[in-house]
Amino acid sequence: MPRILLVAQETGGIGKSTVTRGLAEAVPDAAILEI
Repeated sequence: MPRILLVAQETGGIGKSTVTRGLAEAVPDAAILEI
């Protein structure tokens, strides 16, 4: 079963890239979609 991470945050959010990077390292095989 494929793993997909959805990352959503308000426009102009500063922490999104940090959160996304952390999730990507935690689940390396997952596809990341920023919405």
